[in-house]
Amino acid sequence: MLSAALLTLTLLAASEDEASAPRTIQLQPVRLERLPSSPRRTLRPARALADGLEVAGTRYAVSLEDGAPRIATEPDASPTKRIRNGSVLAVKPWESAKTAPVELLFERRADQWTWGAASARKLDLDGLELCLVDVDADGTLDLLHDGWSLGVGGPLLPLANVLLLDDRELHIERLARDGSELVGKVVALPGAPAQRAALARLNRLRLGEGLSAVRLEPTLSAGCSLHAEYLARRGWAGGAGAHEQDPGAEDATRAGLVAARKSEVLALAPAAALDELWRGLAGRLLLADPDLVAVGVSASEASLAVIDLRSRSTHREGAAVAYRDVRLSPASGSLGRPTHHAADPDATPVEKASKAGPPLLIELARGAAGLEDYEFELFVDSGSRQRLTTIPLPRADERPGVLGALPKRPLEAGRRYLAIHRLTLDGEELVFEARFTTEEKE
Repeated sequence: MLSAALLTLTLLAASEDEASAPRTIQLQPVRLERLPSSPRRTLRPARALADGLEVAGTRYAVSLEDGAPRIATEPDASPTKRIRNGSVLAVKPWESAKTAPVELLFERRADQWTWGAASARKLDLDGLELCLVDVDADGTLDLLHDGWSLGVGGPLLPLANVLLLDDRELHIERLARDGSELVGKVVALPGAPAQRAALARLNRLRLGEGLSAVRLEPTLSAGCSLHAEYLARRGWAGGAGAHEQDPGAEDATRAGLVAARKSEVLALAPAAALDELWRGLAGRLLLADPDLVAVGVSASEASLAVIDLRSRSTHREGAAVAYRDVRLSPASGSLGRPTHHAADPDATPVEKASKAGPPLLIELARGAAGLEDYEFELFVDSGSRQRLTTIPLPRADERPGVLGALPKRPLEAGRRYLAIHRLTLDGEELVFEARFTTEEKE
């Protein structure tokens, strides 16, 4: 049975790869409302104006008067253009008169002014909106220095020849320097329909946090499928017995037993099970782990999911080094975030957590060392800035550096929220803001 499952995945991968053909996709220009963020150390979509303004190797004069900056729009010119929060300014590169101006966006964040590229390009990939951003603000898009996000304004990931998306990959063969056109091939990832639906849901959640998408691990998935079948034959619908197999049973298997002991087992279809895990604290930390690179998922479409997130082959040690010291979840700019907490009352160590909203977190990569103070506020991100009641998460030794709160009540569907994390770290007061939008419906 195991070899047959592996063969099925291999055949699916081969047939879907052959069915895909290169196509030319037109990209549409879009102006960013805010500078995007990125948890990646290698991406700097926002730069401090205090460090000066340099675009494509050309420096522009900057002055600061009464807290308001003035910028020169041409090289060797005086800084005369007054900047306000959200201003978009076109600067002229030095090289030649034929070079198009580069549009820059200026933003005030906490106590400093930042700047970055104001314009980007978006494309619709069969219902999945991607946004390509000129991270280095040189007026062009290239695969080595720029980034992309799931949706406009989402947290950025690095561009590359192959982008791992939801349940497919985009192989980029050519990208026009002005971002107007992309030639590429879409390749579906292998897996049964239920596995691909689960993978798509998980990867949309991870990409919305600026985390790399993950793949299906075939050997682990075959073991998860065997254990799901074992439980289904016994009518399991929750409760005891989820993580064992009777060694004397005819349908007991070694691979199924390994999956049973390593996996999360829920009485839900795989995609719904991943959604449920994401809504709780323990599940969120598992699914939003930067080291996670693959998952094992059972193939059955019934309401029974076996999901392996803990085996050694699901992780690549050291992957988290690519990320900054601070990560937000939800990340700023993320779309489709859940509105409710998990139904499992043990998913988060807060009384009546199942009646609250989902965890809103900040994670310190080095733990809580140097942390002196932490405060959290949550607002409806509208003109009235309605402040919502939240429940602080208790500190715990098993999750050092994980801070945050739960909304006391579930969030509304299809609304934008503003989460503000304030902390004092090594004597320095820091403020991190995250604007995110909840899913349209449950």
